Amino acid sequence: MTRGLPFVDGAGAAALVARGATVLDTRGSTSFYAGHLPGAQRADWRAVTTGGFRSGTLGEPAAVAAVYAGLGVDRGRPVLVVGDWTAGWGEEGRIAWDLTRLGHPEVRILTEGMAAWTGATEHLPGRARIGSFTAAPRPELRITTAELAAAITRAAPPLVLDVREPEEFAGATLYMEARGGHVPGAQNMPWKGILSADPALPRDRDLVVYCTGGVRSAMAWAALTGWGYTRVRNDDGSWWEWARG
Repeated sequence: MTRGLPFVDGAGAAALVARGATVLDTRGSTSFYAGHLPGAQRADWRAVTTGGFRSGTLGEPAAVAAVYAGLGVDRGRPVLVVGDWTAGWGEEGRIAWDLTRLGHPEVRILTEGMAAWTGATEHLPGRARIGSFTAAPRPELRITTAELAAAITRAAPPLVLDVREPEEFAGATLYMEARGGHVPGAQNMPWKGILSADPALPRDRDLVVYCTGGVRSAMAWAALTGWGYTRVRNDDGSWWEWARG
């Protein structure tokens, strides 16, 4: 089975750019200035979270939509998100999840990142073309940590996937978590494995993905969506929030 949308290859990305897509680049400044797609704007997932440094929780929808509109996101134009495919943490997946969660109809991720792009590049950022983007949240794509805590006690709980690395699942606190551990009943399934191959999960069951702060899990959400799973929710609060509760 071939991984499908929201991922596109280089040719698909070129077609989106030709249609006037807003390009958001999630890489660090050094990589961005070394070369980026024409017209791309840098996008930082932390700019739209709430709750302090150790929080991945998405902010108030209208405010988040306004931030993305300031980067050029417009409901009438597709969005192409580019990240550091090999060394990143799935930041492109998080931006794509943010926008899809807020109701943007056409958000795509460039598979393999800049390595897949064969067109022209720029080194300096241009001025963003301010977009028109009003939030229309899709609740079926998100689960809060509190909702997850309630869901796992039900007679028919969701299949919960902890997409962190095995040492984190086992209790290591690598990213200033309040404590180690994992959600009761969760299965450990690191995100890069999900990105590489269909994990052959039940397609008639609700799936929940989480990580530390909802970034790697957002990329896992994108990957599962690309493999054809339609009942996947991301916990953007993830372990940072669970460990505090």
